[in-house]
Amino acid sequence: MKAIILAGGYAKRMWPLTKDFPKTLLPIKGRPAMEYILDRLLETNINAIIVCTNLKFKPHFEAWLKDKRIGRIEIVAETSMREEEKLGAVGALAELASKLETDDYLIVAGDNIFTAGIRGMIDFYEQKKAPVIAVIKARSMKEVVRGSSVLPEKDMKIARFEEKPAKPKSI
Repeated sequence: MKAIILAGGYAKRMWPLTKDFPKTLLPIKGRPAMEYILDRLLETNINAIIVCTNLKFKPHFEAWLKDKRIGRIEIVAETSMREEEKLGAVGALAELASKLETDDYLIVAGDNIFTAGIRGMIDFYEQKKAPVIAVIKARSMKEVVRGSSVLPEKDMKIARFEEKPAKPKSI
């Protein structure tokens, strides 16, 4: 299994802080945010990690990686250089897909920090042999507006997904 960390956004809502620096590499408690994700990935049997960014921020990730002693990370850039050109997560994955070898992939948003391990989710996937999506229950409407809204069906398949909804249906 390989992991893909999506880190190609321009974090426009955080400008000027992220105008010329990737949000995923901003420090949290003295470490780049992405390193918290790497901690969780390195606890598993993931055998390669692809960081999917954009051409503008690729040099930042390459400089960051040069200081690391982790040999199984590759930086791949989608074609955008500006917010107006970005492909979005799905577009970036579609562009990347043609370059990937056949394998199982764990896809992680690079701006998510989680403290729990992900081994259980990987085990669940291996048991089901079907796509698995991790979601959390928002505590407020404000959290939903900043994140995403997912409506599951009774069988837990996703009936509706909306990113950063202006008017969420519920929390």
